[in-house]
Parts: sequence; structure tokens; C-alpha cells
Amino acid sequence: MAPKPPRSMLASIAFGLAILSPVPCCPFVGFISTPLAIASMWRLRNSEDRRSRQLARAAMILSLVGLVVQAVTLEALSDWVMKNLDRNMSASIRSAFANDHSSCVMDIAASPLAPIARPAPTAQQLSLFANQAKQRYGELQNISFVSQVGNGGMLNVVMTSAITLRFERKDATGSAVFQLVPQNAQWIPAARLIELTVDDAKLGDLILAPAAPATQSTNDPSPPVSAKP
Repeated sequence: MAPKPPRSMLASIAFGLAILSPVPCCPFVGFISTPLAIASMWRLRNSEDRRSRQLARAAMILSLVGLVVQAVTLEALSDWVMKNLDRNMSASIRSAFANDHSSCVMDIAASPLAPIARPAPTAQQLSLFANQAKQRYGELQNISFVSQVGNGGMLNVVMTSAITLRFERKDATGSAVFQLVPQNAQWIPAARLIELTVDDAKLGDLILAPAAPATQSTNDPSPPVSAKP
């Protein structure tokens, strides 16, 4: 009986990697095994090594399945992250309208995971903003995020969000800016509120933002919350 021809090394490597391609903790393996499987099939197109051709074909199928599984997994993970991030940002906005400074503009403790704190509204600014919002619109009922844009470095991400707000007496649009702060014990970063604006063409925009150091006066105790006409 004739000895079996040795298996193609390239086909074997492609098959081994293809087995790992659907595994969530190996997200990029499929991008390696797929071209290896294609190259193996091309090299073996005229070969009589049937076993290696089958191995290369199986590697191709597994690689494609793995890419699909990874895409679905990544989309589900992204949805989960954004859902929890939206919840943290929504909690910060609600805390601002409830005049809870410690929750929406938390202090950043010194930590390798925590970035330098950006300027944020003071408790006095927040108190005035919350009181003006309640006088104008009543209690906040619901928050919806329309769009989000992130920028900054890996440990200093700033998220700008367009939002819609439903109050007791009015529905309004607005925007919010957050500094995302990594948490030592959680996957999802906390949302530190930097700026918050409620659009109002009739009464003027209600704006909560840090005071500009260059224009802040030590003789003027009034907090820099403004109603922009």
C-alpha cells in the first residue's frame, strides 16, 4: 500500500487558526486564517493531496464562520457598552437637574487609570442651574440621546452628546459634554459632567459650564450660569 502523502503545513496552520477564529477572546484570528486558507487552496489546486485540499477547504469554511461570529459578538458587545454608558451619562444629567454635585461632577482620585480632571461646574453653578431649570420647566421626566461623538486619548475620552429632554411643562433639545473616567472595579467608565445646555429660543438657552479663568472676577460672587438669548 502506497504511503499517505504528508499534509500541507500551510493547510494545517490555517486549519488550526480557523478553529480559534469563532472564539470571542481571539477577535483577529479569522483575519489571519482566511488568507492562509486561500493561499493553501491556491497552492494545492493541482495537487493530488486530497487530505490537504480538504483541510484547506475546511479552514476556509471555519474562518468565514468565525468572522461572522466575531462580527455578531462585537456588535452585541458594542450595544451592551453603549447601553451602560448611556445609563451613566443619563444618571449624570439627572443628578445635575436634581442639584447633586457629587454624583454628576465627581472628584477624580489620583490613580493610574484616572486622567487629569478637566474643569467642571462648581456646586454653586449647579445649584443655580438646577433651580432655574425647575422654575422654567418643572421636573425632568425623560432623557434621550440623539447622537454621540467621542474624542481625546485612551484615558481621557470626552463624549459630546446631542440630547432631547422631556420636562413636566416642556420638551426641549440640548447637548451635554462628559469626561469618561475609567473605574477600577467596573468595565464601563463613569460619566463626569463638564457642560450641559438646554436649548430655549424663547427664554434663552440655559447653560451649565465651567467658568473661564481669564474672565472670572474675584469680586463677583455670582456663578457663571447664563441664559443665552
